[in-house]
Amino acid sequence: MRCKLRKVKIVFLVPAFLAAWFAVSNIMTADAADSSFEETILSRLQGILPEGVTKIIHSKDLPVPELHPLPLYHNSDTLQVYWKPILDTAGYDSCYYFVKCDRTDEAGELVTIDWSVVVDSTGFENLDTSTVFYNLPEDTLYFALLAWARRDTSLYISDTSEICSTIIDVTPPLLDSLHTYSLEGENPDWTISRDVKVRYWGRDDPYELCGYIDISVNMILSRIVRYPVSDCVGEVVFGLSRHSEDKIVCGRLVDLAGNIGDSVRCDTIFLLEQAHSYPNPFNPAEGEAANLVFYSPAESAVKIKVYDLTGNLVYHGAAVPQVGRNDGGTRSEFRWNGRNDKNEIVANGGYICILEQNDNELGRIKIAVLK
Repeated sequence: MRCKLRKVKIVFLVPAFLAAWFAVSNIMTADAADSSFEETILSRLQGILPEGVTKIIHSKDLPVPELHPLPLYHNSDTLQVYWKPILDTAGYDSCYYFVKCDRTDEAGELVTIDWSVVVDSTGFENLDTSTVFYNLPEDTLYFALLAWARRDTSLYISDTSEICSTIIDVTPPLLDSLHTYSLEGENPDWTISRDVKVRYWGRDDPYELCGYIDISVNMILSRIVRYPVSDCVGEVVFGLSRHSEDKIVCGRLVDLAGNIGDSVRCDTIFLLEQAHSYPNPFNPAEGEAANLVFYSPAESAVKIKVYDLTGNLVYHGAAVPQVGRNDGGTRSEFRWNGRNDKNEIVANGGYICILEQNDNELGRIKIAVLK
């Protein structure tokens, strides 16, 4: 039958018990201890020690319990601390574990702020291996553990375990502002490239533990892209979806403890297709023309070839890019009047316009003729 463990939070005995702990570390054997001092320790530990214990002995033979590693950062004021129980039980009747939590004071000295005692009154085999600390402050906290083992009327105390530490951080980072720009030209309004610069400014009090920035478009949380960052102020390159439309880029900071800040929306940026046509469809029989809009990285001539859906070339021409706004490339327009190379109005239907510059394809445009 599994024994029931008791976890006792000692509140009224803090100074006395801690003084006893550190004092007992100097007691090598019961015989070497001053009897009056031992009686003082025993009197201060009344209510914690099992009934009938009359001696406290610092034992080098009692194995030192081992704390499990703690996370480097923890985003809750509640922390469960685990340890490896002592398995060598020969000659002992029962075991008690004392876990303490320290922080540093202004002088850099460790000060105990909380502790817990886990008691097994029937033996070692069913010892609990954890205890929970509540209402922990935001700070770097240090945890240590020692064991008590009873034999008859004596209580043997082990050496203290190695100290484990963690940083308690429950405050989410704050993203103050977020802005998008085109890669070329730093344009905040529109871009022809799917990749845009996202600049962010934020802060993470009190530790500046910013670890990631999440970026999404139009508040679609299922399409979040997470970027590792080392600072709350910086820049990442984010890929927009391919469709030509207004894009509302959103972002939020995530710190190393896992705290997620609120989402912030940046100004709208319009993603233009590399090449497009308007009006579409158009009616060349009534004098309408297709305005071909394209963006080129160079200022050399652009070849324009229009094919029908069976792959026949119906028109070819050339356009020199207009020097103007250089936001991701030189923006130019070319008017196709809907006539073939014989100056005949083409038939109703769909056409593919291919734009080439310096043997590189700039883009393809689907054009519909409707008379």
